[in-house]
Amino acid sequence: MTQLFQDVRKKLPLKPHWMGDAVFKEMKVYWESNEFKTKSKQNKDNRDSNAGASLYTGGCVPHQLIFKRMKEATGKDPSVSEFYFRTHLKKSDESWVNEKAEATYNEFERKKQEILAAQSALAVDGETNSTSEPTQLSEMDIWVQSVGGKKKERVKGLGSLGRSVKATNSSTSTLTKEIDEMIKSQVDASNAHLYAQLQNEQKKNKRMRKELHLLMNHVYNKSFSNDQRLCQEDYQAYEDESDDDSDDVNGSDNPDNVNESDSDFDGW
Repeated sequence: MTQLFQDVRKKLPLKPHWMGDAVFKEMKVYWESNEFKTKSKQNKDNRDSNAGASLYTGGCVPHQLIFKRMKEATGKDPSVSEFYFRTHLKKSDESWVNEKAEATYNEFERKKQEILAAQSALAVDGETNSTSEPTQLSEMDIWVQSVGGKKKERVKGLGSLGRSVKATNSSTSTLTKEIDEMIKSQVDASNAHLYAQLQNEQKKNKRMRKELHLLMNHVYNKSFSNDQRLCQEDYQAYEDESDDDSDDVNGSDNPDNVNESDSDFDGW
């Protein structure tokens, strides 16, 4: 019916043969009104936008009917992943209908791995109830958590199928709280370990700087002492050479120890 009216609206002002004059006149006035044009533009913008993982490949087929057909084909309920792939992957190339659809699924997978790892850790640490089987979150529970919960009887990414999703029970909520607390305690323990390592490295660095300082002082003092000794030896050698030169000059100029001035006057 919706498609039929769209075809009539696209062919305005032509009136289809199957529509009465009074009805056509009333619909034409409504389609040409500002109210309808504003609403139509808003709906078009919503369809064209990439905000939210609302786009899906089922067309006008309700999500519940797609789920039913998948179940009839396989004889069992499809998983959340299988259903989401069926409704949000293009048939032509199996790519995502938009980036938000892909981001929604990636967040679900991240949340799923996080919860499964935490549940395994709880079992290993003996924190699960030993008198009964540990409560396990279903894929649907994890999906509802990953998309922000159920809002107005709908769940993001599941369309009309979200109406049949039951709210998370108290035992699941308790398990989720335990998981969150365990993750927090693991993070705190990891931070404490890293802080202790940092403190230890700082002590090592301080000790190394002290040893380096002492070594530099030792090298400097030894170098200064050697320089002083060399300077003293050079000075002493210089003094000895000066004394030798003075003796040589006195001996060569007056070998017979004769007074030159007296000898000259006597020759004249």
